[in-house]
Amino acid sequence: MIVVGGGSHFTDIRVIAQRNSITNITVYDDDPETGWAPVPLVMTGPLIIGVNNPKTRQAIAETHPLTRGAAPLIDPSALIGPDVHFGHGCVIAPMVTLLTHVTLGEHVHINYHASATRCTIGDFTTVSPGAVICGDIVIGKACLVGAGATICDRVTIGNDVVVAFAYPKKVPLFGHLSLYFDFAGSSK
Repeated sequence: MIVVGGGSHFTDIRVIAQRNSITNITVYDDDPETGWAPVPLVMTGPLIIGVNNPKTRQAIAETHPLTRGAAPLIDPSALIGPDVHFGHGCVIAPMVTLLTHVTLGEHVHINYHASATRCTIGDFTTVSPGAVICGDIVIGKACLVGAGATICDRVTIGNDVVVAFAYPKKVPLFGHLSLYFDFAGSSK
């Protein structure tokens, strides 16, 4: 397996590959601090792009038009239901649930404990850990769905959109207790 991008997201991808008994991994990264060989000017064949940022993943794919995504890399613990379709280069992390009628574009990354049903997710999009995508959703290309975000039924999201999860300033917990956050996200 060839992976372009040897940073922190690659460490997750390597675990998924190992859980699939894939041990022969060639890694390229232009950042000399990663310690990997630089990305060749010309690459051919299937690859996984080991970068979490959707726009960077898209730029890498467009820079190397002779490549195509590898077969989807799916963690064995993922729950994959009927009528789920994967584009080349998809990465599906542990404990993901793709229930039914899900279509993923090229190089889509779905991170751990995320779930989706009855949706289409465009090329290069990243779905972060714990995100929930309810039914009848269309998400465009190169989007980032933030950790813990919930996208409700019958929504269409365009290309290059960030769907973030954020705490309100005051979160009621139970009874008279509340949790307060400042704008930096630290609790008070």
